[in-house]
Amino acid sequence: MAWFHRHTALDTSLALRVSVAAALLMVACSDRPEDFAPRFERALRSGQHGPVIALLSRASRPLVQAMWASQSPASRPFELGHDAQPIEVLGVQPGEASVVLLVKAGGKPRQWALVHEDGAWRLDLMGTWAHRPDIL
Repeated sequence: MAWFHRHTALDTSLALRVSVAAALLMVACSDRPEDFAPRFERALRSGQHGPVIALLSRASRPLVQAMWASQSPASRPFELGHDAQPIEVLGVQPGEASVVLLVKAGGKPRQWALVHEDGAWRLDLMGTWAHRPDIL
């Protein structure tokens, strides 16, 4: 009987480790740069700053908050609410410290630099502007 309990415990332990590894792999595979665009579009359509700010890189957040604080609508980087334009993913180009997400937003092709921070892809405005300053 001791043999059965010892082998059952080992099998259970192995099964648990395999299950945890599979779950981690599924989570890692679900975090693709392409998944950023629909999350960002939903955040824009929410009409609130908080969900959009959460999808920006740490370095980009103060910049966007300052732009939104400006009284000039021309200086605001994104339209919020129902007027937000649909975002279509065209492709992904890997880079050294980031990836470039090729999208069509507002009827125009754009290139957004995404960085992986805190377990999620986030829009990096400085990296984006480094590629082309007119692509937001």
